[in-house]
Amino acid sequence: MRRFADSASEGGSDPWRAAVRAAARSREDELDGALDQAVAGADLRSRSTSWWWPVLDVLQWLALLTWVVGLGWLALNAALAFLGLPPPPMPMVRELWIPIPLPTALVVLGIAAGILIGIAGGLTAALASSWHRRRARRVLMERVREVAQREVVDEVESELARATGTARDLALAHG
Repeated sequence: MRRFADSASEGGSDPWRAAVRAAARSREDELDGALDQAVAGADLRSRSTSWWWPVLDVLQWLALLTWVVGLGWLALNAALAFLGLPPPPMPMVRELWIPIPLPTALVVLGIAAGILIGIAGGLTAALASSWHRRRARRVLMERVREVAQREVVDEVESELARATGTARDLALAHG
């Protein structure tokens, strides 16, 4: 407030500068409460629900299911081999540069998809939180500016208008 009053009254006489400073601080006692009310009354809630959380949730569960099916299939084959029973024929994925058993491909796919979905979710959450942070900052700054305008700036401008009017009247009286 002192800096604002000093810059607003720059070039004026000491009594005039003191009057501007006093005007800037005239509502200082109400300022804390007004700022508290402005900040407390700010609506910082998200205006919309995120559509991508349920999508990522379903994809994450599908990746987990893929991993569990592949791991269960491998465990079943290992248990059958341990018991001396012949395991069923193992389908192979031959579209890759080397043939891979389907259950192994499911395990790898489930793990890789889970990691990629986790990274995508983290990036999306970081972007969304950045947007919400900027919005909250904008809303809070706007409300603080309104309080500053009402409690400080208007008082200083009123004092400056009085000083300008007085100077004009003195100049008119002086001739």
